[in-house]
Amino acid sequence: MSQQRHPLKYSLVTEKKWAAYFESMLKEVAAKQRVRCTFFTDPRQQEIARELMRYYPEVKCSFFGGYPEAERTRICLTPAALPASAEDGQVSCLLLKGAFPAGVLNHRDFLGALLGLGINREMIGDIIYQGAAEAYAFLAKELATFVRLNLKKTGHFTVETEELALEDVKTNLMPQRIKEIRGTVASMRLDAVSGLGFGLSRSKIAP
Repeated sequence: MSQQRHPLKYSLVTEKKWAAYFESMLKEVAAKQRVRCTFFTDPRQQEIARELMRYYPEVKCSFFGGYPEAERTRICLTPAALPASAEDGQVSCLLLKGAFPAGVLNHRDFLGALLGLGINREMIGDIIYQGAAEAYAFLAKELATFVRLNLKKTGHFTVETEELALEDVKTNLMPQRIKEIRGTVASMRLDAVSGLGFGLSRSKIAP
């Protein structure tokens, strides 16, 4: 067995398993000159993948989750000597429509409905639901037809599914990222709180 090329160490068992799995894919792509794609990965898995990629310049990697701001992405590995693979062929977007009452359903309901079909979590990407009559579910391309034919309900509500071309996904329905800032201020004065939130001095905040 060949030794690892890198000095990276990971403390968590889950991180070690993912690093070993991803590096085995990198070695396979480099040795066999074949394209491979992972299941959907979370941000920490993507971070580890980028760390490992630095030690395999003969392999190109692309991260794609169906739209530019996707949090969960599939990683496609291609030998550097070959053209880049069509990563958009690995992800589908399903539009889930129904008479969903306001304030009843949430992201977990749609995720639960998909998992209830026997689908592994790693085959599901981002799910976008903003309380309206439509939700967007990104998932592995090979499962799109199965879900479209078998997903009938979310909770107690009937669901209709439609596969969308990725270029037709409405960008204004993409989730907004929120950054939580924690810290201590000397007082609850507006300039003090604003200074912490925006990273500015009180002299620049105060009129």
